[in-house]
Amino acid sequence: MNIALMSHDRKKELMVQFCIAYCGILSKHTICATNTTGRLVAEATGLPLEKLRNMGANSEVAPDSGTTSGSRQTLITGEAVRMAAAELRADLDGAGGDLSALEGLEYSAEFFDPTDKLGADKPNPKSHVAYGFATHVVILDGEGRVKEVYAAHDSGKVVNPTSIQGQIEGGVLMGLGYALTEDFPLKDCVPQAKFGTLGLMRADQIPDIHAIYVEKEELLPFAYGAKGIGEIATIPTAPAVQGAYYARDHILRTSLPMQDTFYKKPAKKAAP
Repeated sequence: MNIALMSHDRKKELMVQFCIAYCGILSKHTICATNTTGRLVAEATGLPLEKLRNMGANSEVAPDSGTTSGSRQTLITGEAVRMAAAELRADLDGAGGDLSALEGLEYSAEFFDPTDKLGADKPNPKSHVAYGFATHVVILDGEGRVKEVYAAHDSGKVVNPTSIQGQIEGGVLMGLGYALTEDFPLKDCVPQAKFGTLGLMRADQIPDIHAIYVEKEELLPFAYGAKGIGEIATIPTAPAVQGAYYARDHILRTSLPMQDTFYKKPAKKAAP
């Protein structure tokens, strides 16, 4: 039998507890879940990932969740999964743990943590559901080439270590290109560069990127304390590059891409 753990935006702690309690029954069936949820189920029950089936998102049945923001998706969806799992577990308890008695049923839950609009006339307006924090340190070698980048992020509880590492490494790389190599000239709002001439960093130019996860003792009360990580993975890199070059030669570079670096050296003057 296929068992689907479905949810909208609100519910993940009770799901893990449910899976631990009924791991013997669940091991006999195929579990359908999203990627993050599937990993939680696998960790909680000890079931192999091949027993789980990923399900794509369906906007047809999802409620209006406001803006699409990568930095809150794990929290919003994760809490919804947790809430839906609580309902499933309650019915399982009522059925004496007989999972087959629930065949054909669907469970869903909605979680939404609203925010205040910009300029809201109220004390302490709420502009985001889960604030993160990030610090990046850029290390240059003797030639001014970026040798290493250390990226420390407070993203709450890390649910998927592989995904957060990829997000941080990708964000750092985007920030390096923004700071050092990429140029997107426009003429009357029309791009003048082709994809191959934008200045994207090549594979042999990528430095060592060290992703650091900061998990505080006190976490948010939703979705195991996960907050997610989105745009913030890109934001600190360019200022860190600027600061590293300023520490090297005390020249404050204020244009993008930054000039007079290992990657953008001054053009040679033509001989008279």
